[in-house]
Amino acid sequence: MRRTFIIGLIMVFAVPTAVAIAADIRGTDGPDVLSGTPAPDQILGLRGDDQINGGGERDLLDGGSGNDTLRGEAGDDDLKGDSCRTQGTAIVCSTAGSDVLFGGEGDDDIDGEACEGDCPAGTSVADRLYGEGGDDDLRGDDGRDLLSGGNGRDTLVGFGGRDRLSGGAGNDSINSRDGVRDTVNCGAGRDILRRDRADRAVGCERLRR
Repeated sequence: MRRTFIIGLIMVFAVPTAVAIAADIRGTDGPDVLSGTPAPDQILGLRGDDQINGGGERDLLDGGSGNDTLRGEAGDDDLKGDSCRTQGTAIVCSTAGSDVLFGGEGDDDIDGEACEGDCPAGTSVADRLYGEGGDDDLRGDDGRDLLSGGNGRDTLVGFGGRDRLSGGAGNDSINSRDGVRDTVNCGAGRDILRRDRADRAVGCERLRR
């Protein structure tokens, strides 16, 4: 494992509001262990099976390709399991990895796939997304994902694949409408579920199709 730290000052607009980033930390083509600073960070795992830990502020964590584990820790963080880029009009996806994402405390944005568009069929694999504390947004991809909101008022969207979605405590909004049979446990609180007819759901106060 190699630890890589590249310090700079940039602005990141991938989150709802612009955040002044104190550290730009990038991994290598191999497996890395990357840790943030007490200030807001941008941490990019790139290739390899990486372990990425945010710091105490609002961080942007991107695992890139590989089987990555991301932990947001404290602060309102933006976690992306897989990355993609555009090449002309085509979307080039780096989704060859089964990722585990932990939001930690704070209101986090957790995305199993960071592409703003469709990746080729069969490129998405199973991810595990855990919101933990705070009011979190969790989004899966086309694989068989596990989404767990934890405490707080969470929003969960499974997208394609036979997903397992758990709202946890709090008044959650869950969307499992993807044409595939999913399993949903809304958990405690007054929750709303948008689902397919074939989905298996328990603990949901309001159901919509």
